[in-house]
Amino acid sequence: MPRIAIKTIGSIPNHKLLKNLQLQDNYISNDGGDEGITIDNDGIVTASSQIDIGNMSLTTDEIDVDGDLTLDVSGDIYLDTAGDDIYFTASATKHIRIMLGTANETTIRAHDGLSFEPLRLEGTELELNAVTGDIIFTSAISNVPELAFDLDGTSGEISAQLKVDGDDLVFKQYDGNEVIRIADDRKLYFYDQGGEHISSDGTDLTIASGGHIDLAVTGEIDFNTSTCGFQAQLGTDAVNIDWGASNKYHLALNNSSTVTFGTNPTNPCNLLLKVKQLNGGSKVITWAVTSGTIYWAGGGILNTDEPTLTTTDDKTDILSFYFDGTNYFGVASLNFDTT
Repeated sequence: MPRIAIKTIGSIPNHKLLKNLQLQDNYISNDGGDEGITIDNDGIVTASSQIDIGNMSLTTDEIDVDGDLTLDVSGDIYLDTAGDDIYFTASATKHIRIMLGTANETTIRAHDGLSFEPLRLEGTELELNAVTGDIIFTSAISNVPELAFDLDGTSGEISAQLKVDGDDLVFKQYDGNEVIRIADDRKLYFYDQGGEHISSDGTDLTIASGGHIDLAVTGEIDFNTSTCGFQAQLGTDAVNIDWGASNKYHLALNNSSTVTFGTNPTNPCNLLLKVKQLNGGSKVITWAVTSGTIYWAGGGILNTDEPTLTTTDDKTDILSFYFDGTNYFGVASLNFDTT
C-alpha cells in the first residue's frame, strides 16, 4: 500500500483525485471551520456568506458591482452606474432607457435607433408618445382607442377622447370645431337624482331635470330669432292646477265646477288659463286657491265681482294672471269664437 505523509492535522499535500471526492456534508474551508462551500447530493453549491467574482460580489440578498453590469452576453440588460441609466436592448440601436433623475423623477424612453418612439405596454394596450403628446388606451377586443389624450397643443385636434362601446366623449381645444361632443343618443348626467341630463337627437337639445332648472346669469336671456314655447296642461271640469308644472292650462267645461289653484309657481311669473264652454255652454267656475288669493281687474276678489265668463257653447275665454310671489292678479279676455 502506498504511504501518505500527513503534514498537519486536516491537511493533505497536492493530490490527484482518481475518483469523485465525497464531502459527506462537510465544508470546503480555508481554516477548516464550519463555513465556506458545501455541495449537496443534487450538485447545488452553497456559499455560507459571499462569493466574489472580479468586481462583482454575490451575497444572499444582493449583487454588488463596482462599475457597470451587463446581464446576458448580448447585452440585453445593461446598468450604467456612471449615468444612473438602465437599458433594455433588442439590438445595437433599439432599446428602452430608464433614466434615474436627481429631482425625485424617473424618465422612460423607447428608441428605434432613429428617434424616440411611443412606449407601449401590450398587456394593458397603453401607449405613451412623448413626441406627439398622446396618451392612448386601446381596447384589446375592438382594437379601437377607448381613452385618448392629445397634449401637444395642435389647433383643432382632439385633446381628450373617451369611447364607451364605440361612442365618443370628445373635448377639443378652444379653437377646434367642438369643445365637448357626446356621440349618438348618449346623455350627459349631472349628479343624477331625478333624471337630470342633457341630450340631443341630432336636431333638438333636451335639458331634463327632476326639479328646477336655475339659470344664474347677470345679463339677459336672449332667444334671438327663436320663440319660447310651453307645454300646456290639460284638464276637464273640477281641476287642481299645479302652476309649477306649466304656466299654460287648457280647461274644458262640461259642467259647472270648482277650479283650484293648488300649487303656486316658485317665482313671480305670467300665467294663462284657456276655458272652453262645452256640453251646451252656460257653465260657471267657482274659484279657489290654497294660498294667497285672486284679485280681478275692476276690484273683484276671488268669487266677488269676478269676471262673468262667456256662456255660449263652443266659445272660449282667456284669463291672464300675474303671480307676484303671493297672490294672483287676473284679467279676462272673453268670447273667442273658434267654431
